[in-house]
Amino acid sequence: MELCKQDEDATPAMKELHVESTEALAYLCQLLAGSTWLALDTEFIREKTYYPVFCLLQVCNGAVAATVDVLALHAHLDPLVQILYDQRVLKIFHAPSQDLEIFHKEFGDVPRPLFDTQLAAMALGKGYQKSYGDLVKHVLGIHLEKKESRTDWAARPLRKAQIRYALDDVVYLGPLRDRLHGMLAERGREHWLADDFEELANPATYAVKLEDAWTGVKRTGALKGKERAVLQAMARWREAEAQRCNKPRKWVLKDETLVDLARIMPRSLAELRNIQGISENILRRHGSHMLSVIQHGMTRPAEDFPDAPEKAPCLSAHQECIVDLLSTCLKLIAGECHISSAGLCSKRDLGWLVKGSRDLAVLKGWRRSLAGEQLLEVLGGKWGVGMVDGKMALIPLHALPSSSPSPSPSPLSEPSPPATTQASSSASASLHSSSLSSYPSSSSCTPPCATSRSSDSPLPYSSFPSSAAPSSPISALSAPSPSSPSSPSSFSPSSPSSSSSPSSPSSHSASTSSFSCSASPREQHSPPLNRSEHSPAKKKGHRKHRGRGRSRNASSHQSVRSSPYPSPSSSSPLQRSSNSPAAMDVCDSSSGAV
Repeated sequence: MELCKQDEDATPAMKELHVESTEALAYLCQLLAGSTWLALDTEFIREKTYYPVFCLLQVCNGAVAATVDVLALHAHLDPLVQILYDQRVLKIFHAPSQDLEIFHKEFGDVPRPLFDTQLAAMALGKGYQKSYGDLVKHVLGIHLEKKESRTDWAARPLRKAQIRYALDDVVYLGPLRDRLHGMLAERGREHWLADDFEELANPATYAVKLEDAWTGVKRTGALKGKERAVLQAMARWREAEAQRCNKPRKWVLKDETLVDLARIMPRSLAELRNIQGISENILRRHGSHMLSVIQHGMTRPAEDFPDAPEKAPCLSAHQECIVDLLSTCLKLIAGECHISSAGLCSKRDLGWLVKGSRDLAVLKGWRRSLAGEQLLEVLGGKWGVGMVDGKMALIPLHALPSSSPSPSPSPLSEPSPPATTQASSSASASLHSSSLSSYPSSSSCTPPCATSRSSDSPLPYSSFPSSAAPSSPISALSAPSPSSPSSPSSFSPSSPSSSSSPSSPSSHSASTSSFSCSASPREQHSPPLNRSEHSPAKKKGHRKHRGRGRSRNASSHQSVRSSPYPSPSSSSPLQRSSNSPAAMDVCDSSSGAV
């Protein structure tokens, strides 16, 4: 047993041990007995193996911190394992997926319950996938040296710098967890991550399914049904062979070679030899078996062919616009609650949401109550995005008045090609001043959809605790009352925007504009323009800048060509003067005449 030198700058003062004998291990177990929590970490290497080589285990309970030489004590770890798997003891990790994979491989199960400081930092808005060193510096104000991050942990004996580095990975996890848990409790978020922690502790997460090995192969998008069946069979064989000999997959066969085998489907050793990446050693040892595996994939019935894995949704231009709208809404919600938007939902999952998928993380647990429900309402046309006092905000579109009952397409459906239509100005006006000051901001950020609200409820954040003044447009915005003289303009499937004459003096004084994933006003309300074969646009030498040129004859004020858009009246705020660029003469494109 080697006693490590105490780090005088470390905040927690504790005994530090390096354990490499059974006697030292028994002493450590005595010190850890009765602990209420344990901070854990592992060091391993896997560059030359399929399974990670478990080299070092770090453990800390606040009073003692130890590094355990697993390579020397692998056969004698049972007393320590019993303590680690005690479900009365909380296990604290940082980004533990690889650590838990090792525990599952070595001991057949995952220690629980657990707490992940990286997930906790995400729920507090301190960054998505924040590193341990950055989090310790940000929360505890302690700088950690990371010079040994690429060290060879299998080499013996371990240097003191390596042991110091390994100990630092656990001595600050306890204070870090206490600080983060306190922040979560202050904001009412301590229950948010329960489902995420349960998922991390689920042993099925770390079980390898041979039948699904082919989904990790790169560049398979061009393969057809039978080719995918051959790829699935060959990828399954490669995974099993890599496990058997404990070698990296690419050392058995590279991805490119698997794809070539699925595409060419060789039927003899001579054809197999001509494929790049098939060495003589592979051909001699596995050639005959590989041909039988390929033949098995080729003879599968068509109904058993695997479906192409859609790693990213295929979106139309219209659907990509909806994804951009949802991404903006997500950032507004995340910003209001001081949380990373990437921790709520990825842009890939937003694409699947638009495509109609509902088995997504954003529609489960705390993410659904915080953001998922509201994203579904945006898709349904009940909420949109607009500008309020120069800032972007979520706007309740269902509370806005509508003057036209014409139906609108579903935000998930593909729009018909837009026809050239007669433009109509949307009636809009400033929000009532009381609607911007009657709702307080949030200090605890209660999820906007966690409580039920009626169809007339103007705000998703109306249930927040009161505070002195609104802090953001999202929490401050309310829908206009029925007696309010004006309403914000909006485009919504459920509430089409009102159309008014261009001469209406109030139609151009809006202070709020909003956007949703519904069709545009031109697609909703305007009939298609009937262009005949004698239309000016079909004639040779048609004029440029259609609809903008005007004649020299100032008395007539007639357009040079017939325009589908009405000319604004003299009282319209959009009326241009005779000196404006839109009122300048336009020359004939064929002759140059005015």
